Amino acid sequence: MLLNVNSWGFRYQDSEYFEWFSAQDKSKEMFLAMLKWKGLNRRIEENLAWERWQSGHFEKCQPVTRAFLHHLRAPQEYPLLDRYVWRAMKHLSRETGETTNKNACNWKKDYLDGYKTFFDGLYAESCNDIQCSIKISGVDMGIQKRRILDRALWEYGRLLPV
Repeated sequence: MLLNVNSWGFRYQDSEYFEWFSAQDKSKEMFLAMLKWKGLNRRIEENLAWERWQSGHFEKCQPVTRAFLHHLRAPQEYPLLDRYVWRAMKHLSRETGETTNKNACNWKKDYLDGYKTFFDGLYAESCNDIQCSIKISGVDMGIQKRRILDRALWEYGRLLPV
């Protein structure tokens, strides 16, 4: 395993995150709480974000926002994206390149073929070793394990030198 997920995936209070995935009916209030949780409420107008999420049309969103909106719809298919997980991927895969501005990334090449492929491979490699100490009612164990891996990459990337 490239990364000791259980060492880096500290247990955070992600109550809004898991409430979203356990809820049967997704309300606008819950959605706005998720935007705030991710820190996107400062970057995107709330009504526009809600309309895009409801319609499923995210093409005009910035890549981090686009990945997040896709993630809210299909968390097992679309991992979260930010500068820290991107930095972790670059470091762990020993890729070179200066592209760290995720606002300028190419959706297919950088996210779908790059980060998503990396994340899915790392998840497949470490899935059986990821420890979920708490079972969250109504939330699939796969979502919980992917969140632990996301947190591990985030923390690892955050602590790398710039």
